[in-house]
Amino acid sequence: MPLFRPEDVEPFSIEILVASGVPREDAAIIAQHSVASLLSGEQLHGMDLGTSYLPLIKEGILIPGAPLEIVKETPTTLMVDGHFNFGHVVSHHVMNKLIDKASTSFVAAASIRNQTHVGCLIDYTSMAARAGMIAIMMTDGAWGPKLMAPYGGRERRLGINPWSMAMPNEENGYVGFDMTSGAVSLTKIRRGVDEGRPIPEGWIIDADGKPTTDPNDLAAGGSVLPLGGPQAHKGYVLSFMIEAMADVLSGMGFREDLSRPWPIIDGCFMAVFNVEAFRPLADFRRELGEMTEYVASSKPAVEGDRVYYPGERSKLTREKKQRDGVEIPQDVWETLLEIASGLGVERFAPVAVGAGR
Repeated sequence: MPLFRPEDVEPFSIEILVASGVPREDAAIIAQHSVASLLSGEQLHGMDLGTSYLPLIKEGILIPGAPLEIVKETPTTLMVDGHFNFGHVVSHHVMNKLIDKASTSFVAAASIRNQTHVGCLIDYTSMAARAGMIAIMMTDGAWGPKLMAPYGGRERRLGINPWSMAMPNEENGYVGFDMTSGAVSLTKIRRGVDEGRPIPEGWIIDADGKPTTDPNDLAAGGSVLPLGGPQAHKGYVLSFMIEAMADVLSGMGFREDLSRPWPIIDGCFMAVFNVEAFRPLADFRRELGEMTEYVASSKPAVEGDRVYYPGERSKLTREKKQRDGVEIPQDVWETLLEIASGLGVERFAPVAVGAGR
């Protein structure tokens, strides 16, 4: 995989998006979140999914520049319709609005409908954490296709619904996570298909409900398993509650309807809590820092290993990739170059600074 300086990838992304009809201000937000995903080691939420958005603009499914409509508002809540604009843009603006509300009202929440795929949820919850607040976010592709069977079932009924939480640690830092309620994300299964390799057992079952390591079995009627392995009932109930909060609360509906737009059209729930409503932010940061040190001081189960606090691995990955460069899978890079050439913006393509693994 070629390696690129992140500061070179972002302007290239912006030019591709602008040439595709995305307003420049929105393109900058999308590129920012895409590069943030690459820095965190999530190539599959970075430029890979980005290459799938552009055909949807031509099809009229994704509507760049569509207005963010505030359907209902109170001093502490928002009901928002994204009108099929980029999820990065809609969620970015809504999170900023919630931070503003929580700065005066101390707590704020939003329900969002009709936005496209948002990428990594931690990108948005960390916005609040860096502002000295605690945030929760959960999403689901409301109309499907549903990809996960409920615990004890073999027919798909739920999404692989992700959620994230972040809270302020040191200045401009955070403790947090971003995880699916399924055993694995869809993008990792797709990479297994694209690369022609097996996936780990415990990720999916086939159409007969049997364990399989063939990623192609998912498209053949199989299902992603809930998070938790032998305790998968925990991942199942988590997915159920996320879907209710993201889809039922927003009014998007929960039943699979493949006649409606694809790819993922997200329902979303966000909540932000101002730490200062409970105790001084400086005291919270200090004690949370002490907690992370205490937890991480546990003797490792494997000699030579260590314990990390939630979000620390991603932090270390970001620091390394900011220094050494971000990886873009070769097939994705070739697709991007082809797209850029067709749009007349290939001159903005960055030069690789090396090769990754």
